Amino acid sequence: MKSKMKLIRNSFAIILIVSLMYITERYFLERYFSLLFRDWIWALVIIISIFCILVIEVTILINLNNIFEKRLPILKIWNGVIQIIAIVLILLVNLYALLFCILIISMGYKEVGVETYKGEKYLIRDTGWMTPDHFYNYHPYKNLFVYGKDIKYSGEVKWEDYMELKIDRKKESNYIPNTIEEDTDNDIEDEEKEILPIDVEYIQKVDDNLNYGFYLIDRAGHQYSYAFVQSNNDSLSWEIIYRFPTNSEIYYGHFLNKELGFINFGSSEGLSLFMTNDGGVTWKDVLIDLSEENKDMLYVQDIRQNGEEIELILGSPSWSNSNKSIKYISIDKGLSWDLKI
Repeated sequence: MKSKMKLIRNSFAIILIVSLMYITERYFLERYFSLLFRDWIWALVIIISIFCILVIEVTILINLNNIFEKRLPILKIWNGVIQIIAIVLILLVNLYALLFCILIISMGYKEVGVETYKGEKYLIRDTGWMTPDHFYNYHPYKNLFVYGKDIKYSGEVKWEDYMELKIDRKKESNYIPNTIEEDTDNDIEDEEKEILPIDVEYIQKVDDNLNYGFYLIDRAGHQYSYAFVQSNNDSLSWEIIYRFPTNSEIYYGHFLNKELGFINFGSSEGLSLFMTNDGGVTWKDVLIDLSEENKDMLYVQDIRQNGEEIELILGSPSWSNSNKSIKYISIDKGLSWDLKI
């Protein structure tokens, strides 16, 4: 009996220590030293906590079983039933605890690795997989147990892939890039740019002679995140110029010239069509009021230019085997559209 009580006391003591660790991190390390415990520590803490809870449960259930056997004048068959119920409860509760433990560890363990940049070590942490915008955060590396809370750099590429291209580009107000903060002797303004990894597998170029195109940044289930990208060094590296505010897949993309281009995303909620007249630096919605009978004509079949007139043909997706289409005309470079009967 003493050994059982000792097990319970030890388990409760460990759980208390875990709670103190959490309080220490949140109200001492983080507040006064800007430090956080490494992910492996929390993963180990969760596993130990689950084990301690299991020990407490088993010990309590064993004691309850002894009480039933010694003090309750019940038939032996009921003792067997109680024991079976106790075992089933242990299995169910701890299976749930195990699954919960695995879920917490898998979602909470975000460390990608450690890299050195300009003589400084950084801990790379993934920001998560639930959204299409999939970035790494770079924290100051301290030691095996803690890392710096502050994020020195946030972006899609790791230091080894990052190329410092000196590109001076005026960003539009609707473009919010990630930033990298560096201390320089000349107090030069921090550059704001997003550079894709060197080993980019596929850029959906609008023309083989143009050094810009569309790139799938991330995909989470049926959620897509696309960006318009440009290269200033013959496709050796690519800079993200604009992120499209949509989560659908690209259906059609075409540039009529170096400045005027269109991109169409598949959507069941309405026409998702964007246009640019400055080579892709900025994009805006193409607003067309579709009638009730044409509400399913959400996919671009063709865009062509005849002199000052732009012709837009909308229809059903190619896999629908429908030949029905409607035609719109613009005479002001895509600012307004009229249905052509």
